[in-house]
Amino acid sequence: MPPSGGPPVPIPNKLIFPDILPCMNWINLETSTLDSPEFLGAEPIERATWLCLLRYCVGQENGGRIAGCRDWKDRRWQQLVRVTAREIGSACDLWSWDGDDLVVFEYPTEKEAEVKQRRETAKTNGRNGGRPKKNQPESHEKPTSETEPKPTSVISEKAEGEGEGEGEEKEKGREVNYTPDATRSHAIPSLAEVKAYARSGPVPISEACAVAFHDTQEAAGWITKHGHSIADWRAALRRYASHWNEVEKGKSTRTTSHSTRPPHRQGEFPEPKIELPSL
Repeated sequence: MPPSGGPPVPIPNKLIFPDILPCMNWINLETSTLDSPEFLGAEPIERATWLCLLRYCVGQENGGRIAGCRDWKDRRWQQLVRVTAREIGSACDLWSWDGDDLVVFEYPTEKEAEVKQRRETAKTNGRNGGRPKKNQPESHEKPTSETEPKPTSVISEKAEGEGEGEGEEKEKGREVNYTPDATRSHAIPSLAEVKAYARSGPVPISEACAVAFHDTQEAAGWITKHGHSIADWRAALRRYASHWNEVEKGKSTRTTSHSTRPPHRQGEFPEPKIELPSL
């Protein structure tokens, strides 16, 4: 409620401009202002009064000038600006009087103009249906999926039946030594390469396991259960061998338990007697 006989109380900016529009919700002060002789030479109570004046002017967006406030009563100063008339009446370099108007020292007028411009732009965009879309430069390049070369199959293009058994024949004549090759991680290995890695790899793998792994992957097309190509067949072989060893260990355990069970002798357990109820 405004004091009786006085002008209407200015409404804070939160009620004039809702949160959806830009408004001055902060006080932008440069460090040079706080290092100025005017600020350093002021008393602590004068500095606090100056900050309250800045806060009020920021809320009103009045350019740092409180018009016609020389005749304000003490109660009005306390309600609106949070200062007393006595504090305002003292001489200080942080504010000055221009007639009946009070001018605040180093008010951020540039930031106020920037906020007002943004607010007008937001209003204009709202009337036009929203913010205009940015113009995207036309690209003459084709999509990446078309420009990138498609991966080619690593399978040899030899005629059907040609070269079959060459790896096994070479193995019979000489031992194939495994040499790690990082460039062939995604390539489809031959049976000879799989056997060579099984012999000299970091984990001992039986030849039967290596052959079973190669046959299984050949039948599946060297792809995972999710339909992707196997990225590293050596790691896949090690996982396969781990499962293979667990299965083999389970087989040997079952065989041992069956062999150590004593044979059942006839007559060891008596025949159960079945008694019929009397009629």
